[in-house]
Amino acid sequence: FGNSGIFSVICNTSFDPPKPFIDANGKKVEILTITDTEVRVRNSFSTTYCSNDSGIPVATSDYQYGAPYVGLDLSNTPFSVSYTKNSLYGIGCDVSQVLLWSTEDHDEFIIPEFQINSPYLKKECETSCDNVKEHTRKMSCNSTGYICCETTIPKGLKIFIGEVEATTLDELGGTDFAPVFPNTCTVALLAEVGQYSFDPLDLKVGGFNNTYRNIVIPVVLDWAVGSNTTCVEAKQNHKTYACQENSDCSDTIKTPGDQPIVVNNLGYRCSCKKGFEGNPYLEPGCK
Repeated sequence: FGNSGIFSVICNTSFDPPKPFIDANGKKVEILTITDTEVRVRNSFSTTYCSNDSGIPVATSDYQYGAPYVGLDLSNTPFSVSYTKNSLYGIGCDVSQVLLWSTEDHDEFIIPEFQINSPYLKKECETSCDNVKEHTRKMSCNSTGYICCETTIPKGLKIFIGEVEATTLDELGGTDFAPVFPNTCTVALLAEVGQYSFDPLDLKVGGFNNTYRNIVIPVVLDWAVGSNTTCVEAKQNHKTYACQENSDCSDTIKTPGDQPIVVNNLGYRCSCKKGFEGNPYLEPGCK
């Protein structure tokens, strides 16, 4: 915090009007709104994987053949993906939309495309259907997994990789990543809860990208200072303690009794005392 630059907002003046971005380890993510506890950002965390009339995988603008991944690395930043306000969505027929996420005590995986080398866990959201052509109406995703599925994400998500896999190999010899039905696409999408509904056009080659090129689906990020640090611990180092005069410190870790429950594993936050206002993080503090 302070002069570390990890909270820096990048103003891109090539847009009219200019747009704010955060830097997620080299990936520029557009900011939509900011509050004292969270940041809503523009979704750039979806991946589509499509096949042609013969069932052969075809390239689209957002993936290269053999690497149908989408990723975000929030390590060494004050941000994590909100587990209460986002979901993993999957769209397609007989496919598994996979979310890989970072933890501290599991085997490592390496995705060279994203330079990520981290412990991980895995969660799946599987879809199924009998005939792609039968799906001609819009609908919400749910836990049944018919054509579209929605599932929760883990707490404290800092690094994630989304990918799509076929749950059964197609009869035409497609790879593990090929959609089972010819001339269709499958989509893995991380998004704010309630902000995505299935549209049959999303199954068509290029359909999802064309629909959401100008329509924003947000993702909510939590933020705090002092990664994995409580207020008591932070106050012991006056040089790095972020809360200024006339402000209160609150943990993002709730501690009922002697059993701490990690809410988002981020750190702590500062707020002005009652009757004061201003920025609690900047000198001279709240007035």
